Amino acid sequence: MAQDVQLISISDRGVYLLAKNANIAVPDSGFVDLLELEVERISRVIVEIAVAGFALDGFEILGRVHSDGSWLTLASLSTDYTAPSGIIVKASGNLAALAVGVGWVVVDTLGLASLKLRANAAPGGSTVSTYASGG
Repeated sequence: MAQDVQLISISDRGVYLLAKNANIAVPDSGFVDLLELEVERISRVIVEIAVAGFALDGFEILGRVHSDGSWLTLASLSTDYTAPSGIIVKASGNLAALAVGVGWVVVDTLGLASLKLRANAAPGGSTVSTYASGG
């Protein structure tokens, strides 16, 4: 994963996260990691997901409560995105079946150590770019 993650210190506002991972090949079998973030000092993240090729056939958001802990699935079902509650604050629609184009999601990361986004594609495969920011 050739991702680019920056933590920018803003003296009066804490830390600001800026991250991207562009042009990731997503096959139609199995999940591929799109973006992995350390979010210990970040309370909320917004992520843009840009899909080219074919629609997604699955989208997962995972989190860890400790860097030595296990990855826990926080969101994976269509209703996690279309009727968000709790840790998923808001989403542009059903990311588990995101068509070619752009979608987004806001995640409450308070209490998490790490956040990971994964996807798989419909037959034919996709290319996905992800961009995130938060504070």
